[in-house]
Amino acid sequence: MRPHLGDIVREIRAGKSITRALMNQSVRGHVLTGRVLDVGSHRPASYVDRMTWQEPLELERVDLCFPEGSPGHVDLERDPLPHPDASFDQVLVFNLLEHVYNHGHVLCEARRVLKDGGQLLGFVPFLAKYHPDPHDYFRYTREALTRMLANAGFSDVLVEDVGRGPFAANFKNVMFAAPMPLRVAMFYWYWALDSVFLALRPAEAGRYPLGYLFRARSSS
Repeated sequence: MRPHLGDIVREIRAGKSITRALMNQSVRGHVLTGRVLDVGSHRPASYVDRMTWQEPLELERVDLCFPEGSPGHVDLERDPLPHPDASFDQVLVFNLLEHVYNHGHVLCEARRVLKDGGQLLGFVPFLAKYHPDPHDYFRYTREALTRMLANAGFSDVLVEDVGRGPFAANFKNVMFAAPMPLRVAMFYWYWALDSVFLALRPAEAGRYPLGYLFRARSSS
């Protein structure tokens, strides 16, 4: 989906990074329906709010941050997800895999709890600062994500870059140092600079991803 500048500015005014704003744009139109598991989230997330909710819908969350002993608490490095096989229609893994050293375990568990034909949808940052939560281990390329998802047993893998150009990547690193009116003005300036850069060097499109959105299907 082509990003809409007005929507991006509204997200930035709400305190979101440009990466989060573009990520939220990229999931518009995705339909959440059936039984959905949001892995690595312990509170309502902006990306879920941007999707289309279609009844019947049952949304559950699991994360290390839930109190130990509660149904939603799980150590994603080592524990299996607390759900039976083939029990979800969709699994979400947003801004999670970079914080989990044993990322193959998470993906295999997501595959296990998905019904046959169920969908995995997720996002990882790429050009991003170090952000431990509680750790920060990896940055994944398109090639790495494609192989990781295939190795976990997924099919119909699609990985899309989310970003703009080198100036948007720079804006991501400096935007929170600026007060809000200046931050918005900087956004328009950096966005225009990227427009010029990509017009002059169209082959560079996709070389500066702020992150990757990925989709895949579970199949037997």
